[in-house]
Amino acid sequence: MYKQELHDAFSDFSLMAVEMGRRYFPHCSEVLDKFLDDDVPDALYLDKGTPAEQKTKKMRFLELKEDVQMAFNKDMEKNRSVLSSSSSFPSSPKSGVTRKARRKC
Repeated sequence: MYKQELHDAFSDFSLMAVEMGRRYFPHCSEVLDKFLDDDVPDALYLDKGTPAEQKTKKMRFLELKEDVQMAFNKDMEKNRSVLSSSSSFPSSPKSGVTRKARRKC
């Protein structure tokens, strides 16, 4: 019974993580979804096939890597602009409080 509960909790957590990823990284999600729809069976076996097929797979992998990096940068730029616009709100009451450094014993 405990294993099933753990499995269910992990599944729920995984779904939440995917949804958060889609929310904050929509461009990356789009690129990865397209890749999964198009290329997964072949791309998982980059070292299989003729040398020409391996070269084609490697080139496609490098294209995907570049596409994901560009999408990530686009998402991060969007997230930065959202964060910078939200930082214009008044600071919290605790912002003026300074903390004393703890001494190591």
